[in-house]
Formats: sequence, C-alpha cells, structure tokens
Amino acid sequence: MAGALAQIMAWRPYGWWWISAVLGTVFGIFMVLVTPVLIVPLFFRFKRITNSDLVERLENLLVRTGSRVRGGVWEMDMSRRTRAGNAALVGWGPSRRVVLGDTGLDYAPEEIEAILAHEIAHHVGNHIWLLIVGRGVSLAAGLFLAHQLFRFPEFFVSLGALVPVPGDPSSIGALWIFMTIWGVILAPFYRWISRRLEFWCDRFAATHTGGAEAISSALTRLCKNNLADPSPPAWAVILFHTHPPLGERIRRVRETS
Repeated sequence: MAGALAQIMAWRPYGWWWISAVLGTVFGIFMVLVTPVLIVPLFFRFKRITNSDLVERLENLLVRTGSRVRGGVWEMDMSRRTRAGNAALVGWGPSRRVVLGDTGLDYAPEEIEAILAHEIAHHVGNHIWLLIVGRGVSLAAGLFLAHQLFRFPEFFVSLGALVPVPGDPSSIGALWIFMTIWGVILAPFYRWISRRLEFWCDRFAATHTGGAEAISSALTRLCKNNLADPSPPAWAVILFHTHPPLGERIRRVRETS
C-alpha cells in the first residue's frame, strides 16, 4: 500500500492527495460490504436459530421497524473466542440476515429483542454510511493539509528532518507521522459523535420494544459480560470511549422513554 501511495504521489505530485482520499474511501466502503459476508465466516461458524418463539419475536421487531431481512435469523459461535455478547444485521439483498452471538442466547427474550433493536437503529439512522462519509472527509482534509505542508521545505529543514519529495520513501514516512497526529487530534470528536449515536439507538430500542427496562437490563448484562467499566472517569470517556458509560445510558433512556 505504501508503494502504491508513493507511485500516486510521483504520478500526480499536485493531485495525489485527493486521488488517495478517494481510493481510501472506496476501499473502506468495499471492506464494510465484504467483511460480514466473506471475511467473518472464515473465523466463525453460523447456524439457524431453532427457537421458533425467539425467531418470531425478532421477525415481528423487523416488521415494526421496517427492516427488510430475507436471510433469516442465525447464531454465530462467538463463545469460542470471547464472552462478549452481540447482535447485528449483516449482508445485503438476499444475503441480509440477523446474526446473534451464542454468548447472548441465554439472555431473556426481551433483552435479545432490545439488543437487536439497538443494532437495527444504526441501520435505520444510516450511521455506518454517515461515519464513512465523515472519515472520508477527514481523510481528504488530512491529506490536503499534508500536501500543503510538503510545499514548505523550510519547515522540515528547521526540524533537521529530510525534506519530503513526492514519490520518495521520505514522503511516505512524513505522511504517516502527519496522518497519525491528525488522527489523534480528530479521535475525541469522532468518539463524541459515536456516543451521541449510541444514545439515539438506545432511545430507538426503548421506543420499539415497549420501554426502557429491557434495553437497560440488556445493557447491564452486556457490560458485565464484556468486562466493561460501568463508570469510567470523564477524561477516559472523552479520549477513548466510543460508547457512553452504562449508568449514563440507562439514565438517559429512562428519562426519554
């Protein structure tokens, strides 16, 4: 990948930044589409859920939320690798299916329903695509800023560093350092956005599953099984957490449901 980037920089020394941003975004979209369908099955085994009452409950939820799923409800053997529970909508078209981790099948049916409702909310709100667009914009902005910085060799001379030349290995190293710093600067903002989206999904789940109790109970069990800190310090949440603390999630969903 570094070699390809160097070739693009040498080929288009003034336009490499937007070409790289477009290719990077397209690659990200490609991975979002193929990972659940082609890559995840290489590491996990799937089988259909045989609990007809649970399947019917979840299919009714899909109907209430307007979610089109043709592939049925499946179980994934997550217990071979983790204690964490999860549920998801994966695939597209005829392959689109509901997947439940076997680590969460001992939850109460209403808790499983609430967890799936939360995941459905991400799809209803187009959160994945919103984040992809945001990442693409920030990638383009970072590469553009790096391109502008590379036009001032005096900056690198003042640091005693090699002056990056488009297409030269030195430019790849300098770009990697710059984009790492850029990512660190933007990370708290993206994590703040992610926490806001999680609150929205919690409210969606409470609305479509009859109240806050099921999602609150499910979140509590997920927190324990995932060994998550239920009340981390505020600075840790701001800097590192993509999900809000458990107590705050439960309080907010109960206030708004």
